[in-house]
Amino acid sequence: MVECVPDNFRGEASIIYRSGDGVSPTLDRLAEETGKAWTLTVDYRTVVEMSYYGTTEPQERTYEEQINDWQSGYMWGRFQVNANCEKDPYGGYYYWVCYPAVLREEGADMTKYIIAAVFIGLITYLIFRSLKKGVS
Repeated sequence: MVECVPDNFRGEASIIYRSGDGVSPTLDRLAEETGKAWTLTVDYRTVVEMSYYGTTEPQERTYEEQINDWQSGYMWGRFQVNANCEKDPYGGYYYWVCYPAVLREEGADMTKYIIAAVFIGLITYLIFRSLKKGVS
């Protein structure tokens, strides 16, 4: 068995995937099923875990497994080793590699702020209205 190390799978940046961009069929399906837009941010600079699979490509994770993983804060990817691994410079072996990930509904954070602003505005209006009635 070829044993590469996490550094062999460490990237240089986080990447943001968006539903509808055609890159992730799972993200696109989630958007279609929920009627909402989603982003998935994967931090390829940090390898959480990795495991050797073998010389054939593993089956992809199911839709349900991927969504569960993302909601749990990580993403498992299937990777074929490349020249980064001295023990397998020709890429004959596959690994499962786990990276931190954040799944977010687009606009969800802004919605919270809008609701809070409307609530604060309503409370302020009611306070001024009650003060005005008390002055009369």
